Amino acid sequence: RMGHDWARQAAARIRPNSTYSNELQRASDWGQVSGRSMVSAQVGDVVTGKVVKLQDFGAFVEIDAETTGLVHISEVHRDFVDNIHAYLTEGQEVEVKVVGIKEDGRIDLSIKRAEPDWSDEPKPRPTAKVDKEFNQRLRKFMHQSDMIQGEVRKRKRST
Repeated sequence: RMGHDWARQAAARIRPNSTYSNELQRASDWGQVSGRSMVSAQVGDVVTGKVVKLQDFGAFVEIDAETTGLVHISEVHRDFVDNIHAYLTEGQEVEVKVVGIKEDGRIDLSIKRAEPDWSDEPKPRPTAKVDKEFNQRLRKFMHQSDMIQGEVRKRKRST
């Protein structure tokens, strides 16, 4: 039970009766979550795994008989995932990428980063084309507006 004390410690730091605290407690009670050593995979490897447990904060995926890691809910899909159960089921086989191995042996996995077209580089945002004639049109409009306003003022003074 020593390998999954991280969940108990995290639950203790959160409000005792909060939903998240209760979820972490349930995860720590699930004895097969951690305490396993990383034998067959390295950071950056893409491997096939089996979803063995779903929690509201992520999915525990077994990548071999000795190794289980966590896919955080933010690493399940490119889109925002509100309900992990809509994307994954227990027993489902998934491709995962090993994105990190922590000092305590916990393994961080990602489903979305295992996709072949995934790029860690942020895509540049499209920028609007610079309209070179805009300043010229704006100056012309402002000049015409000033001329019209001047005519209106002259008419008001003369009446």
